[in-house]
Amino acid sequence: MKNHPVRVGAALLAALCAFSSVGAGYPERPKSVTFKKSYIWLEEAPKETRAGDDLVVRIHYQLDPSDTWGDKPTQMMCMPLGPWIDNPDGVVNKKRQHVGYPGLGVQHKPVEPGDHVIEFRYRLQKTFRYNGCSFLCKFKQPDGKDWPWEWR
Repeated sequence: MKNHPVRVGAALLAALCAFSSVGAGYPERPKSVTFKKSYIWLEEAPKETRAGDDLVVRIHYQLDPSDTWGDKPTQMMCMPLGPWIDNPDGVVNKKRQHVGYPGLGVQHKPVEPGDHVIEFRYRLQKTFRYNGCSFLCKFKQPDGKDWPWEWR
């Protein structure tokens, strides 16, 4: 098996969506929360990553105190996205999707208000012939729901 290099990149995608009502047992989101005072910025990996290598994803973020509420912390989610299959053949690849890399799974960590850098650590176990890996990063509300935007 060849040990193909993976280029890790970052591209911005802001996806706005509607919010449903907050789950039972947690305070409702205050009307003052706009999700517009905070940001996420993902550092590019400084080198190619190969099978067996450790990969550290560094995320710079600013969480405005007015964008979080209640007694639970806001979370940062980091989701590795492997190669995108855009044209499935219906036999081997039955649907459009990202191919996941072994060893790269979704991680969540609590974050504090203010300007910070958080690290997510992975070990790449296997690579594919046509490699590409980006990371979808987003805040999750203290009640566990996604923010209405994300960073890729």
